Amino acid sequence: IKTEDGYRYGYFDYNGGKVLEAEYNQIIRLSQMPKGNEAYLITAKNGQYGIFVNNNKIINTQYQSISYDNGIFIVERTGKYGAINEKGMEILKPEYSEMQINGIYIYTTKDEEHQVFDKNGKSVYNRDVAPDAEPTAIAFGGNVLYIRAGSYLYRFSGDGRAVTSTRISRDMLAILPDSDSSLLVCGSAFASRYYTRDFSDN
Repeated sequence: IKTEDGYRYGYFDYNGGKVLEAEYNQIIRLSQMPKGNEAYLITAKNGQYGIFVNNNKIINTQYQSISYDNGIFIVERTGKYGAINEKGMEILKPEYSEMQINGIYIYTTKDEEHQVFDKNGKSVYNRDVAPDAEPTAIAFGGNVLYIRAGSYLYRFSGDGRAVTSTRISRDMLAILPDSDSSLLVCGSAFASRYYTRDFSDN
């Protein structure tokens, strides 16, 4: 409908039943989430975003932006990012300067410190690697995660556990999954070395 402040939008189901009143600046249905009769709706009202499942609000209208990726909503508030699951439960508070989803992992940056969480908000890195070591390089290959910490390179399986590790040279700063040859490339400006995905020499 058109108001003095511009157009406002509501939402009706396929049978013509009213789901949401016409009071929103924008409504986006997430088509990548087919849940039977459940419609996941991102709503915008006066510059703030929230989420409804049909007419049930699961995320309050209090964020500057909301995006969806692989079962997780990334929400932004005052320039910081957090994570919420499909049930509307907060996984990570909006306190990170960067956040992205990679496979089953959530990669974050806070105060220039990198961290990796699983989709329950549990730290993958500190759970399996010495907490006093900081990751200096991180790479993702599907649901497999690689972390370099000190002189070791760790490979994490799909359940978030470190299953393999190998000792590497400290000057190898980059970790790059090679999708063409299924090799992991570790290198810097000075040297590079190739491994198979389970760290066998190649």
